[in-house]
Amino acid sequence: SSVRAIVALNLHNYGSGRNPWGSPKRQYLEKKGFVEAHVDDGLLEIFGLKHGWHASFVMVELISAKHIAQAAAIRLEVRRILNICGN
Repeated sequence: SSVRAIVALNLHNYGSGRNPWGSPKRQYLEKKGFVEAHVDDGLLEIFGLKHGWHASFVMVELISAKHIAQAAAIRLEVRRILNICGN
């Protein structure tokens, strides 16, 4: 519920080589059902960013992004959000 932006990549890095997943330990990957990200693994890396400052800290590799999923395919559904302010 805290994620404000979702990023889906077919690469293990983004933003000039940044690794948004960080360097997770094998135990973490196994517990969450993830595999180590590789360019040729056939999986999309899907992660979330909580706020602008979170994205900035990920870009300078101080923290990692929120791991959401790895998938061979995804379906994005965009829904219209009603503006309650009347604009």
